[in-house]
Amino acid sequence: MKINDFITLYSKSPAAKALERLVSDNETRRASLEGFNVQSALAMAWSTLFSSQLLADSGNFCTLFILNDAEEAGYFYHDLTQILGTNQVLFFPSSYKRKVKYGQKDAGNEILRTEVLAKLSNLTT
Repeated sequence: MKINDFITLYSKSPAAKALERLVSDNETRRASLEGFNVQSALAMAWSTLFSSQLLADSGNFCTLFILNDAEEAGYFYHDLTQILGTNQVLFFPSSYKRKVKYGQKDAGNEILRTEVLAKLSNLTT
């Protein structure tokens, strides 16, 4: 089975339909989703919604996911890039300095943060 097969199956579930209704409601500005603590469930749910015609027709938009720590964010980022591709997903790491290099900037994180900010600024123009 391929990833797209999973997306097709999940898109037919009641949970996916409820999430789609929530997002299609123009009154909804924020949503907090719980219960997606099984492996890649949240990434699959979002990818299903992202792949739906609902979001395809909406033009430029951004969604921000705030996760508990860098490890959880890294796994989530990897899941999304495997499903949606690297052009659709950005990773905005913490600006905190590394403990090992206390007092020194983390050049890798600065590059990632700059890339994200540049792409986001292009959405508004």
